[in-house]
Parts: sequence; structure tokens; C-alpha cells
Amino acid sequence: MAFPVRLIGQRLAGRGEPMKVLVAEDNPAVQILLRSLLTKWNYEVVLARNGGEAWDLLQKDAGIRLAILDWMMPGLDGIEVCRRVRAQPGNRYVYVILLSARAEQEDIVEALEAGADDYITKPFHAGELRARIRSAVRVVQLEENLAHQAHYDALTGLPNRVLLADRLEQALRRAHRQAELVGFFYIDLDRFKVVNDSLGHAAGDALLQALAVRLQTCVRECDTLARVGGDEFALVASGLQNPAEASAIAARILRTLEAPFEIAGRPLRVTASVGATLYPQDGGDGSSLQQNADAAMYESKRRARNGCQFFQAGMGQASRRQLDMEQRLACAVEKGEITLHYQPVYGMGDGRITALEALARWHNPVLGNVPPQVFIGLAEETGNIGALGAWVLAEACRQAQQWAAQGRRRAVTVNVSALQLAEPGFGHGVERTLQITGLDPRLLKLEVTETVLMRDFQKVAATLEQLRAMGIEIWVDDFGTGYSCFSYLHRLPVAAIKIAREFVQDIGQHRGVLALVRGIVTLAHNLGLQTVAEGVETAEQWAALEAAGCDQVQGFLLGRPRPAQEVDWAAAPFRLANRGDNFKTSLARLPGGSEPAELPTQLGLDAA
Repeated sequence: MAFPVRLIGQRLAGRGEPMKVLVAEDNPAVQILLRSLLTKWNYEVVLARNGGEAWDLLQKDAGIRLAILDWMMPGLDGIEVCRRVRAQPGNRYVYVILLSARAEQEDIVEALEAGADDYITKPFHAGELRARIRSAVRVVQLEENLAHQAHYDALTGLPNRVLLADRLEQALRRAHRQAELVGFFYIDLDRFKVVNDSLGHAAGDALLQALAVRLQTCVRECDTLARVGGDEFALVASGLQNPAEASAIAARILRTLEAPFEIAGRPLRVTASVGATLYPQDGGDGSSLQQNADAAMYESKRRARNGCQFFQAGMGQASRRQLDMEQRLACAVEKGEITLHYQPVYGMGDGRITALEALARWHNPVLGNVPPQVFIGLAEETGNIGALGAWVLAEACRQAQQWAAQGRRRAVTVNVSALQLAEPGFGHGVERTLQITGLDPRLLKLEVTETVLMRDFQKVAATLEQLRAMGIEIWVDDFGTGYSCFSYLHRLPVAAIKIAREFVQDIGQHRGVLALVRGIVTLAHNLGLQTVAEGVETAEQWAALEAAGCDQVQGFLLGRPRPAQEVDWAAAPFRLANRGDNFKTSLARLPGGSEPAELPTQLGLDAA
């Protein structure tokens, strides 16, 4: 029987409960004397009249940390009990003091070789006994400290991966005997790295501690909740009778995350992806259950996050594909697999290209073309976004400088993630890139989302001010999908906002959207900001945006992302003259729309 690890100090004097001491002595007078002294010294005493009783008690009572064994006892003697204690596998250490009238040197050596920690000869002095017991307590305290460090997470106080594996094996053995089910759950926070990098490691640690407290409200006394690394937790739920109980546990876990956490003086909402397995149907041993739960958790992240997936056949292959993609992405830049495509942004008045947005594309010889929404998110999760973002910035600046040298002075816009903006020295890194490529800072625009701006306002504002001082413009990307608040814009060095494609695509579909877009444009102009509409795909959308006073437009209707050498500089992307009166008709059909005072003139050509 393995000795289970107990919480540090649970049975130590001065920690709320006295240390439990086993006294195994067949002489009633000596037994009474030892009990009297130990009780007087505030120890809890457990008595055994012989070695057999002592051995039974040591196996049954995990609270015994110190044993005083008489050498000569009926049945099992103290030496044999000591040997059995030392032969037992497990983590709990029992300090053994052997008590005997035998005082020969060879007797002491025999006792110590059998595993005794100390040896006291009869008759003993009470002062000597007390001093040796105090020494034993110090050793036990040190042992418990080491055991706790080896089996518990220092940040949350939860069991770690080592103890989790032991508890899982115990649960599986019981389930096998009792014909029960065991549920194993992996719980992984979604985008924790963004929180950690944007708010700081102290805030990240505080979030993990608060999460551990919440998760403990979801588990029963017989369950084991552990932190197994980083932002990943695991749960062993034993004694289940049917799969519905496991589903209920998963639902409780997700519900407990719905309320925001109070971290660093601000409310913070987080979600988690949960992967679950059941013994015996999803694995007959702990290793299989953990591996399959990991695959199910990755499937939960792949689908939508903030949910739970129970393991199904084939998920393991998906997990391996995910791991393979992570490894290939880590060296994609080095291997030259990442390229940039450029999508033009056009001025609404004359149709000229005002800027080109640099968009990363990944083609792997094995995986083929990987969609940006897949590998960009993966780069953020795995910490590769810094290297990828730095390469994109450098390559976009190099290309813009090359165009400028050819007489095509057009700015490039580059998207910046929260992780990049939170990096110390990000502004200096941008400055070095401009110096190396020789690009005029006025030809670089950096796009950041609303949520990035609001994560750490003071820090972000300082970084953006540093960038503006260089001559770089800041654009707010996807405006309308985050806080949608103009109150912070006047406090930030922002030059333009990009109206989210969700608004643009709803033009002509939902009543009131056009009025909302007009309101955004008017407020932006009142703040001295330019407006850019992205995701323009239909003539109706273009016409409505032009009527609303939008300054610049971008979308598939006007130009798709293309490699640098394929950018069409000569041809105007869209000609209103070809539509004639259809323009008036299409605009009038828009909910909330109206005919402009004058039709726009034909878009000009830019041959430069």
C-alpha cells in the first residue's frame, strides 16, 4: 500500500494539530511512561502492544509520522517493523526511533542498517528523549516541505502533475474493483498568453490563483484538481456512475468562468477549452486517458473555444496534425514559406491607391496554403507571433521603400498584435527597422484593434505616442467590434479608424446599419480622424459609404490581396460610369438610404 502525501504541517505541532506518534511497547510500565511524557509534550499518542499491531497501524493511519519501536516484542520485533516500513513504496516518510536495552555497538549498527533514524537505550532520561524527538520533528518538517514542493504547485497550492498521476492510478484501481467510471478533464485557458503579456506576469499569476479557487467549487471531496503547467489544469473525477455525471461536471466548470475575474483592479473575462475522457471506454490506463483528453481539448480549441469536447476516435490524429503544424510554423519564416500579399486601399474621391495593407500568407510544401485565420491565431498561442510580426514589418517596409524608389510613394499598413505591442522595446524595434530599410516613417501605418488599445491603456498610449513621434500613423482596425467608444480616441495618437467589415457587409441587409455607419463617420471627422471602410464587396456598399462621407475604402470589389509584383497600379478598380442610373436605384433600395445630391464622377486613373 502506497503512503499518500498529506498537506504540509497537517500533523505537526504548532500547525493546528499535534504530531501523531506511534508507541509500540510490550512492557506496560514503559508504555505508560512514554504515553505520559509525550502527552505532556503535546503529542498525540497511538499505542501498540506488539510489532504486529504497530505494522497494521502504520499501514492504516497515514497521519503517523514518528514511530518509537521497542526492539524486543512478541511476534514482529521492532527491527522487522522498521525493515517493512522502509521497504514500502510511497511518498510518506516515517521517522523511526528504536528503543532497546541492548547497548552494544553492533546492535546500534544493526538497527541503523535496518532503517532506524535514531536509537535510544533503556533506561532513558526524559530530557534525552525529548531532545531526540524534537530533532525528529525537524527532520519530519523538512521531509514534508520537500514532499510538498515535489507534489504541489507553488502558485496555486493544488496538486501538480506528479501527484495527479498517482491520484489517477488510485482512482482507476478503485473503479476497476467497484465497476465505476472515472472522468479525466484537461482545462486550458483560451489566449492566456495575451493576458499574461499585455497585463504582466503578476496579473497572470493572480488570474491563475483566482481560477484555482473557482475551480475547486466545481469538484467533490473525492476528486483531485491539479495544475499541470502554465495555464492548464486537470481534474480526476472518481466514482462516476454514468457519462451524464461527467457532462454535468464539465458544464459546471464552464459556468464558473462566466463571471468576470477582478484582476489588477479591472474586470477580466476568460474562457476555457475542456477536453474529457472516461474510463474505461476512452482508455484502460492513466496514460491513455490523459493523451486522449489532451486530443479532445485541442479539438475544443479548434472548434470554437469556450466549450468541452469528449474524446472520440480520430481526435488523436487531429491533435497530431495540430502539433505538426505548430512545429512547421516555428520554422516557416526561416524556410521562406511566409510571403506577403498586398491589398490596396483607395481614396473615395479620386479612386487612387492611398495605401496597401500587408497580409501574411503561408504556403507549406506539405500542408499547402494555410488560411491566415488559422496560422495567425496559432502563432499567438505558441509565442511565434513576435518573430512572425517582426518579419512582416521588415518585409513590408523593404517593399514600400522599393516602390518609393520606383516613383510609387504609397504607404503600407501593417497589423500589430497585442503580444507585439506589449513587448518591451517594441517602438525601438520599429525604429531600427525603418533605419535598416531606409523607409520614410510617413509611409508606414500600423493597425491595432480596439481591444488591444484598452488592455493596458497607459502603456499602450505611451508606445503609440513614441511611434507617432517618429512620423508613423496609427489606425484603429475593426472599429465597432470591440469597445466602440470614441471617448478614448481623443486621448490616443490615432489618425484613422477602419470601420469593421461586419458593419459594411450588413449594409443593405439590416435596417439602421447605414445610419450607424454615417454616425461613425461624422463622429470620426469631428475628432479629426480619417475613416476607412474594409470588406467592401458590392456596388451597393460602395455607394452607401461614398454617400456617408467615408474617406477611403478597401475590399474584394476594388482589389484582392496580391503579391507585390502583381499589384495593379494602372487600372482604376471600379467605374461608376459603367453603372449609370443603376447607381441611383441601388442606393435608394438601401434601408435608410437616399440618393446623393450629385453622382460621383468617374474614378480617376493612377498610372504612377
